[in-house]
Amino acid sequence: RVISQLIVNILRVFLIRKMMELFLPAVDENGKKIGIGFVSYYLLTIVLYSMFNISVLYGFCNYLAIAGLTLFYQGTWKKRVWVSLAIFAIDLACALAVYFAFSQIPIGHRQALQTLLLLICATLISHIAYPADSREIVFDKRQTCILLMIPAASVFILCVLLYGRYEGMAAMLICISILIINLGIFYLYHMMAENYRNLRDNDIY
Repeated sequence: RVISQLIVNILRVFLIRKMMELFLPAVDENGKKIGIGFVSYYLLTIVLYSMFNISVLYGFCNYLAIAGLTLFYQGTWKKRVWVSLAIFAIDLACALAVYFAFSQIPIGHRQALQTLLLLICATLISHIAYPADSREIVFDKRQTCILLMIPAASVFILCVLLYGRYEGMAAMLICISILIINLGIFYLYHMMAENYRNLRDNDIY
């Protein structure tokens, strides 16, 4: 059972890395540092989950770790905050959706279902066209605020669900709705990037 949990968490960390690299370009010389960073993140989340399970403290530490991983990539601080917050919101929504729907099953099974749901989300995100140059795009303050508002509000709602009196299928449906909304934010990012490129091309020609 422990070995299966370790393997499942490897896949989860791999998916988080793949989603992160869709939006943040990596520096070639940072390849080894990135690998060490994600191994450290993998070990940290195992320890934290075994100590605190799904809780606000675990979520806070998880977000700080994801935000720290973005420092290995190129990008403005606003871009790093958005990427880390959006990925964290997706990961937390997957975890809580499974937690509320299958709270009676063993933790290992819940982690497997959570990772499966995260895999579906990562696949959907990667199927939205992200040309390599879109990772270099920098949005203005208004656009950045729009991108930040949805995942930030989602994390707040998920924390309320976790410590409120919500449970069962109703809470699970709220988590799934939040998950769908946050998947939409990635499509919004793509539309903004496409619009930015069109405006830039028009200025050039």
